[in-house]
Amino acid sequence: MAPRIGDTIARALSTVILCALVVLVTWLSIRWIGPRRPQQALGVGFFWLVLTLLFEFGAGRLSGKSWSTLLADYDVFQGRIWVLVPVVTLLAPLWAARVRGFGLGQK
Repeated sequence: MAPRIGDTIARALSTVILCALVVLVTWLSIRWIGPRRPQQALGVGFFWLVLTLLFEFGAGRLSGKSWSTLLADYDVFQGRIWVLVPVVTLLAPLWAARVRGFGLGQK
């Protein structure tokens, strides 16, 4: 698809699609996860974030990519918005729990 719409738009589109999938999976699974407090929801998001980054950078390094290549997708000054993926991954459990009506008391 990148040759038709350009690299920058293709990367942005893939970022938005992945963020939407993260939110959808979180929306569908948050009742099963069942956080009772905001800290628990953020803890789940943090755990997912760590796993995501370990996979992304681990798989990238194992496939021979340099650190500069791996970090290039996080350079917002070059029009890259991939940084939204870890942000959404971190916050999705909190958002989903609040929107789905969990009490999430402040204790």
